[in-house]
Amino acid sequence: MSLQIVKTKFTGFGSKSTGDGIYFCVTMEILSKGGIVFYDKKTFEEFERVLFDDSMCYGNVYCVIVKGIKKDTLYRYFNADKEYTDEYSGVVFKDASYGASRKSCDVYSKVIKELSLADDNDVNPLTPYCDSIFYLGNVRALTMLDKSVPKSDRGTFKGLCSKIEYFKSLNISGLILLPCYEFSETDFTDKDISSPINYKLSKNDSPKINLWGFKDSYYFSVKAAYSKSSDPEKEFREMIKLYHNNGIEIIMTVYFPDKVKKELISAVLRHYVVNFRVDGFRIQGNNIDSDLIFQDPFLKKTKLMLEDKDINRFYSDKPVMFKNLSLYTHDFQDIARSFLKGDEDRVSSYSYLLRENSRTFEPIRYITDYWGFTLNDLVSYNFKHNEENGENNLDGNNYNFSWNCGIEGVTKKASINKLRLKMAKNALILSFICQGSPVLRGGDEWLDTCFGNNNPWCQDNETGWVKYAKTKTSNEFFEFTKGLLEFRKKHTVLHQPYELKLLDYMSCKLPDISFHSEEPFRMDQDPVSRSFAFLLCGKYAKQYTKKEEDSIYVIFNMYWEEVRFALPVNDLNHEWFKLLCTDGSTNQSFDESKMTSYNEDYYLAPKRSVSIFILKEKESSKKKEK
Repeated sequence: MSLQIVKTKFTGFGSKSTGDGIYFCVTMEILSKGGIVFYDKKTFEEFERVLFDDSMCYGNVYCVIVKGIKKDTLYRYFNADKEYTDEYSGVVFKDASYGASRKSCDVYSKVIKELSLADDNDVNPLTPYCDSIFYLGNVRALTMLDKSVPKSDRGTFKGLCSKIEYFKSLNISGLILLPCYEFSETDFTDKDISSPINYKLSKNDSPKINLWGFKDSYYFSVKAAYSKSSDPEKEFREMIKLYHNNGIEIIMTVYFPDKVKKELISAVLRHYVVNFRVDGFRIQGNNIDSDLIFQDPFLKKTKLMLEDKDINRFYSDKPVMFKNLSLYTHDFQDIARSFLKGDEDRVSSYSYLLRENSRTFEPIRYITDYWGFTLNDLVSYNFKHNEENGENNLDGNNYNFSWNCGIEGVTKKASINKLRLKMAKNALILSFICQGSPVLRGGDEWLDTCFGNNNPWCQDNETGWVKYAKTKTSNEFFEFTKGLLEFRKKHTVLHQPYELKLLDYMSCKLPDISFHSEEPFRMDQDPVSRSFAFLLCGKYAKQYTKKEEDSIYVIFNMYWEEVRFALPVNDLNHEWFKLLCTDGSTNQSFDESKMTSYNEDYYLAPKRSVSIFILKEKESSKKKEK
């Protein structure tokens, strides 16, 4: 085959089809010779090489058009005796099946397929952070054991399409998916494997399946093994559109090792926004240029979940037209877990976090993440049990702020299991009753377990997959979770767009939020205190919805004995109703039609429990005000 190669102007890195041929652009320091080697897409056999020369470069950037090849031809760059894939290209694995053992020589670059513009019916929901409820999961792990998904679709984007009605029933507004771009899940060279431990496998170790995908990746390719069809880009795109049609956003988790260039990071994010209409990114890595990402005009209406704690600097005094930044760190998780199990000196820190927000960025709230214990394991284990990972239990986080409620692991003891159920309910409320955007780890709604493994990155099996076990306890907890999420969505005061001020700035006779203990309007912040309550005044919802709501009073008693609390409003114009107590003494569904009137002047909060009251203004009082 006779190919012609000519220099052309720079129009971006990577490769693409043009009217004149195929455009290629790469940075390369020529050692002796360098260029492009082409392969047949069916046989993977080399059929031609073309050489670069110094006349084709701008500095070390080579920009050429190659004429005479088909646009679906595979290629790799070569420099001296080394061949490598184009980091800006899509890729093809010689064996794309999930779990196939691959070497670098089995990966070929492909010209990124020209995607047509998304059709006009695919519209990003643009759900405000304050109204968002996120669900975190892995494309494969979410459906491998889900009997509601056709068996042939499990572990794929198509399989996730079968979960839309389920997510809608939970009031989920967005999915946060772990990496769903291309990576070699069985590549076991000494590369960065997982976050946050950055554990490195030895070259002599046997291969393991990397279920999560936090490693060197091929960012411009959708993961073929997550596609039921032979066209992963199309299937991924169709899944996103279907979710959009149902009002649910898709957030991609993207992990960039330190060596990844800043300009590549920007190109990756733009690629998925422009070509797939992805709604946002959870961006992870130690070398992320947050300023560059924030300033990118392509991303101004894209949710950007960053780990940059100085995130507030981006706006200073400028007005925020669309709040697209959020802070995604584990600070809230650690404090909430510590408060949950009754550690000292946590009342002040947690009470601040539950009202914290900002006009410029949104705090992300979660008590469990993809790494660390599941919600069930958080209340069932004091220590990690990662022996199954094959690292002598040395991997994973040693600081879990967990409590096994008296016995390590699974037990048949009824009193322990009853306490664990209550503690799990307490934990979920801690992250869903506060301001900010909450995240539910996939499977926690069913009390899923990883059997004490807090780093199941290599568990492509029942340990790492979500188990939708339908037991009496898990069914009860699912209904509890469903009710809690509905309760949050219904009450605007639980998810306001700005930080609460502790002031009566609307002349409602109550602050927007107030804190209480045995004495009303006074919170006991002594280091030994493990209990407090807060009241959200429902009248402040009017500034957002033009309607007043009922006020909500939440009592946290993480102490191991009963604690007496005041009911802060006690007059003839209002009436208290008890909605829920996690000790099981009330209906657990958050059904407000089943709450009971409460006429006492104080309340004895049961040990290690959360209680929720609704303060209603009497109809006679409302008529007087009018």
